Amino acid sequence: MAITPASTVRRSDSSYLLRVTSAVAIVAGLYFGKELLVPFALALLLSFLLSSPVGWLQRLGLKKGAAVSLVLAATCGIAMGLAWLGLLELAGIVTSLPQYHANMMHKLESFRNPAGFGLTKLFESIQDLKSVTASSRQPAANPVPVRVMGPAESISSVSFFGTSLLTGIASAFAVAILTLFLLLNREQLRNRLLRLMGQGRLLAMTTAIDDAAHRVSRYLLTQSVVNSTFGILWGLGLFAVGVPYAPFWGVAAAMLRFIPYIGTFVAGLCPVLLASIALTGWRRPLIAAALYCTLEGLVSSIVEPWLYATRTGISSLAILLSAAFWTLLWGPIGL
Repeated sequence: MAITPASTVRRSDSSYLLRVTSAVAIVAGLYFGKELLVPFALALLLSFLLSSPVGWLQRLGLKKGAAVSLVLAATCGIAMGLAWLGLLELAGIVTSLPQYHANMMHKLESFRNPAGFGLTKLFESIQDLKSVTASSRQPAANPVPVRVMGPAESISSVSFFGTSLLTGIASAFAVAILTLFLLLNREQLRNRLLRLMGQGRLLAMTTAIDDAAHRVSRYLLTQSVVNSTFGILWGLGLFAVGVPYAPFWGVAAAMLRFIPYIGTFVAGLCPVLLASIALTGWRRPLIAAALYCTLEGLVSSIVEPWLYATRTGISSLAILLSAAFWTLLWGPIGL
């Protein structure tokens, strides 16, 4: 019977402890350094997503710098245009919500007490009449005290909004610059990473990194096509039903579906709620809900498993575990 030397056991235990300590240190660094690492992670994802269009333009004869600049400029222009139109549409939705108040109250009352809805309105009218009569018998009211907001309160709210806006703009600018750098120096960064890993099995490591980058790029591009198609169909369906701001909800659905699970749920819930508030009756909101369930069921149950599993070779279980891990670390952006 072979006996393992004590020195070998101690080395094995110390190696295991070192690996565990390194993993804990890496996770802690990712969590506490997310303010610095999140822009880099977003830039890395964008570089994977845009590497295919850059490669297409290079194969058409454009130089690398020109192809990268053209693709990045088009991406920034589209993102800024969608953000501007989205803010305008969102402001219109918020402004129009008070117009739907009467319809919403009517639906709530009819849903809660359909038989006694008329009696409820009669009771409210009697209560309003009593309040008006009581107010007419009361003496003249005392002067209402007027409170003037100090300049500090208004300045603080404006400064908070301005600080948030400037932070968002600075983060977007940093992501754009990092994406430009990653796209221009993709091969050089790969070679430096290989040199850090060592010269052994250089060909195998190069093939593995290129294959991983190609798979991730194809996965993100496929997801973009699927989400865009879903957003177009969802927006057209909402427009046919008569839901207000249907194009906005279509674009929002295409963007929100990049956030797994939560984004998909929000993309369907908000338009259906707006349809329930804005449209008379329940038939069209139910049609919108059925349309969303049908589209989401087809995409998530048939289209996405076929495209992601067979065309990209990425396991669904790996995607689920990765989503859970990065959500715990970085929240919605990690997801």
